Amino acid sequence: MEYVITANRPFADIEAETVAALERRGVVVRRTFSLRAATGVADSNGGGTPGYSVLMLYASNDQPHPLGLVTLYERGGRTVIKPALTSLASQDTYAELVTALVLGGLDFCMVSAGGRKCLDQEGEERL
Repeated sequence: MEYVITANRPFADIEAETVAALERRGVVVRRTFSLRAATGVADSNGGGTPGYSVLMLYASNDQPHPLGLVTLYERGGRTVIKPALTSLASQDTYAELVTALVLGGLDFCMVSAGGRKCLDQEGEERL
């Protein structure tokens, strides 16, 4: 499942807000890859390198076990957040991650599995 950030903000800001929102909910976040860091481009205005980051999520510092990955990338002028959880994550972890993002102030909508339309919580098309 993918979620599209509907607010028009720079990728770096959305990435920082995503990390902060997850950490406030007790998730340990480690950046494993950043396309901009790999290419030496600091922002979206320098060279046209798109934003692309992979964040590894862990349950906590006390009992660190991997929950999965969150991939953030730019597509069509918007930032997409795509969580992929491991089998070690609980069934409620996906909902907890989405809740953390919502409570963190990230305004987003869900991309449906059958197409590429962005849907709100009631299933109505957005954007």
